[in-house]
Amino acid sequence: MANNTFDEIIKSIKEGKKAKFDETLECQLKLTLPEKNKKDSIRFSVVFDKPFEEGKKVAVLADAQNAEEAKKAGADFVGLEDLVKKISGGWTDFDVLIATPSVMAKISVLGKVLGPKGLMPNPKNETVTTDLKRVIGMYKKGKLDFRADEGGALHLKFGKVSMTEAELKANFVGLMKEVFGAINKYGDRVVTSAVIKSTMSKPVKMELSELKTLTK
Repeated sequence: MANNTFDEIIKSIKEGKKAKFDETLECQLKLTLPEKNKKDSIRFSVVFDKPFEEGKKVAVLADAQNAEEAKKAGADFVGLEDLVKKISGGWTDFDVLIATPSVMAKISVLGKVLGPKGLMPNPKNETVTTDLKRVIGMYKKGKLDFRADEGGALHLKFGKVSMTEAELKANFVGLMKEVFGAINKYGDRVVTSAVIKSTMSKPVKMELSELKTLTK
């Protein structure tokens, strides 16, 4: 796989598109953290300039006082004891789960079900909040949460093949700024490889130097 610039890779993927559906574009980064930081959790959220995953299913765990606000803000599922019981049984037919701080003690039992799926409410991505209207609205408009897997890899969706090259680049630049903002404290050589691919295409290596250039 030859190293290419972002613009060259996107052009090639667009020209080679054969799938009948609108493929998702993804950048896969391999991270190598310093030994003392190996177990650190790398996570961040992005609100893209050009959203491409609007309309996420949002579930909210809240007491009666906040439940009505969540419903008015557009949450698809709202509850507490009933939803905790349902999720404990394996139900996860939602994309995002938000909880108010006051109910966190009651939902700790969900860690085993939601933890492996990355769906457990967490203050770091604002899924533990009292600002329900704003946060629900952001997820409905396409906010995405990312975290590195146990192998130190980031799988980062940033658009659809049907989007213009300018739109994709704007999304990619914004995404990379968030990535480097999350990992800069570990030094300059944390990212050891980068590839870009669409749902059906083969991954193409990208020059690491361009990643840093795009974020300046």
